[in-house]
Amino acid sequence: MLDGIPTPDVPSYRVDERLPLDDLRRALTSGERVAVALDGRSAAGKSTLAARLAEGQSDWCVVHTDDVSWYESFFDWAPLLIDGVLRPFRAGQEVTYRPPSWQSRGRAGAITVPAGARVLVVEGVGSAQRSLMPWLDHVLWVHTPNEAVLDREGRRIADGSVTAELSREWLTGEADFLDAERPWERSEFVVSGTGGDETSLVTLRATS
Repeated sequence: MLDGIPTPDVPSYRVDERLPLDDLRRALTSGERVAVALDGRSAAGKSTLAARLAEGQSDWCVVHTDDVSWYESFFDWAPLLIDGVLRPFRAGQEVTYRPPSWQSRGRAGAITVPAGARVLVVEGVGSAQRSLMPWLDHVLWVHTPNEAVLDREGRRIADGSVTAELSREWLTGEADFLDAERPWERSEFVVSGTGGDETSLVTLRATS
């Protein structure tokens, strides 16, 4: 179904250590208002990790780039994220953002960040692209082996979450985009998208 999909030139990794989530949270809360990017391939486990990090943290908030880019370009949405979310967050303002496509297509609701949020986690493919780096304090790369990515994507196709045609188009564009951006080179932590549990995660180290 997804045979022949190009794979981004991501390094090979080995297990480094098991890191308690609380230790990672402390490492990420280095300022008064902190923006953290969780980047990684599609189906790598970014949204799961974001939810685990924010769970039980009253001053943490998660924004998904899939919401910012809904019916926009796959990857050319950084100005929307900056102007609609990151800039007001940095200014200590409440965020209530309706991207242009939400308005034109009648999508209800808004992307929200409370004024009292101290840590903003932005998760999604491209969340650590170069144009966003001036607005970010920390970058994590969530790594999942290619076989697991394709298996997870295949399950999304099987359950009707996405069509095979769209998945193929997305993964092909994703490989080109990530090869050009190489966000793993800017990450402070590389974490496993297949390891970890409710209280800890597995960090990885490049083998070369």
